[in-house]
Amino acid sequence: VPQLVQLNFVPMSAKAELYAEIGKLKSENETLGRQASKVPELEKQLKNALLDSNFYKQEAEKEKKGRVLLEKSLQEEREAKGKLKHGIDEAHKDLAAAEKQVHRLQSDLKFDKMAREGQVKRARIIEHELTEIKHDNFLQTKLRKEAEH
Repeated sequence: VPQLVQLNFVPMSAKAELYAEIGKLKSENETLGRQASKVPELEKQLKNALLDSNFYKQEAEKEKKGRVLLEKSLQEEREAKGKLKHGIDEAHKDLAAAEKQVHRLQSDLKFDKMAREGQVKRARIIEHELTEIKHDNFLQTKLRKEAEH
């Protein structure tokens, strides 16, 4: 009560300032009251946001682990592909060497065939010459026998 008594003796301009300040404080109190009424809802939203963030964090970790596994798998496939490519290259080299060997053998076979044909011809010629020599020998033997008789 003594404070009220003192207010009665305060000049009017000061009272106006005090009432303005009181009005500001009331409006600020109302604003804070409205905001305070929103606090439980905001806390609930924060809790939900934290749950969502934890969920998405876990999902991100799963995706990260999946990506790491995929990268490992991809690396293994690249290594396997490299090994297969090396094997294919080696097979191509072996195939080229085999084809070269086949070509050589075919050439040798061709020359052997030509040589055999030449030997057959030579054998025929020699056989023919032998036949002629035998005939000449027969004739000479016949002539010697006739000369002896």
